[in-house]
Amino acid sequence: MVPLTQYLIDHVGWRLAYGGLAVIAAAVVLPVALFAVPEKREPFLRTSPPRPVPETSALPRHDRSEWTLANALRSRDFWVVTAAFTCLNSSIQLLLTHHVAHLVESGQAKLLVVGIVGLIGVVSIPGKILWGYLADRWWPEWIYLAGCSCVVAGIVVLLGIGPVSPQWLLHLYAAFMGVGYAVSPAMTPIMSGLFFGGPHFGVIFGALNMLYHAGGAAGIWLAGYAHDLTGTYRLPFLSSMASAATTVFLVWLAAPRRLRPPRGTTRRRGQGKDDGDRECRQA
Repeated sequence: MVPLTQYLIDHVGWRLAYGGLAVIAAAVVLPVALFAVPEKREPFLRTSPPRPVPETSALPRHDRSEWTLANALRSRDFWVVTAAFTCLNSSIQLLLTHHVAHLVESGQAKLLVVGIVGLIGVVSIPGKILWGYLADRWWPEWIYLAGCSCVVAGIVVLLGIGPVSPQWLLHLYAAFMGVGYAVSPAMTPIMSGLFFGGPHFGVIFGALNMLYHAGGAAGIWLAGYAHDLTGTYRLPFLSSMASAATTVFLVWLAAPRRLRPPRGTTRRRGQGKDDGDRECRQA
């Protein structure tokens, strides 16, 4: 889609190009969405007992029965998790929005650059599957550490690209960035479900998404403003590296590992919560 968009912009202008994208969306996305809508909506059925709010929450003990939007907004967990998502999303959206302009300013051909952007999207597909696979086997802290390390490595490569850089360097950037940024869409619902799973998860997840996407939008604007002041993207990209590192710190601070045991430490039927937690800590 990205090379197609660039081709249409070059030949018919950006207005008609975006009109063509709207037609494609209407012709493809809407029929698929309608096909996926069930004929009859089933009511919400609880298949598991209510999940208690973690004991580490700042809520009073009598409120620790089940997550709702109100008690989530009053909890430390919600804001630490939201801050982690915001830092990573701000870094990623900043890069995905401005890396085309940076590469063109660096002397790379437009069609080559949009091909690299499309390659990032292709690489992100197995990246998302990889992080989802690892989420069943690793603690989320390690997954975010690995994913954010890929993002930082991608930024380092991006900053080193100039007018005479070989194409493999751009491909290396696409590989790092595609795998690295995939950790955000793959792990955001998983992390949110670990903390706030239950019948009110939808509204809590919606509020969380609204907040961290607002942070992403702010990062995009600030990067453009910094570019206008300095004439380069070096400062915004270096800030993105710091933001990705902050994400790792916040995820470790949130400690999602305490909410589920590592692989191979499942609780036996009839085993008490205290016994199960003790077994997980020993493991």
